Amino acid sequence: FCEHGVLCGGQLAVEPPSGAIVLWLSSAWPNPSRGNAHLRFRLPSEAIGKPVSLVVHDVAGARIKTLFAGVSSQGDLEVRWDGRGEQGNVCRGGVYFVRLRSGGHEVTTTLVRLE
Repeated sequence: FCEHGVLCGGQLAVEPPSGAIVLWLSSAWPNPSRGNAHLRFRLPSEAIGKPVSLVVHDVAGARIKTLFAGVSSQGDLEVRWDGRGEQGNVCRGGVYFVRLRSGGHEVTTTLVRLE
């Protein structure tokens, strides 16, 4: 089992005391990436219909790109990041963090972008 907010098997999970996984976010693939990077996330039934966000941040914490924002009607979703920011600019090579938030919980994974 994963401990609260700890990497386990290349994937991140948040577990409440009850042991039910609240949020699940895969590692990005390919990682590192020069082009598109893909991520999967899963929401439990309690989170479906509630606000969800999946956002790419740089190492300084600045928002680079919102990959998903809204209300989810599915438990499992896959998104693609094309390595561009909100304005369509190609992002530099470096380390980025992808943060999934819903229902007061969050989980983060790391993505390395190559130039």
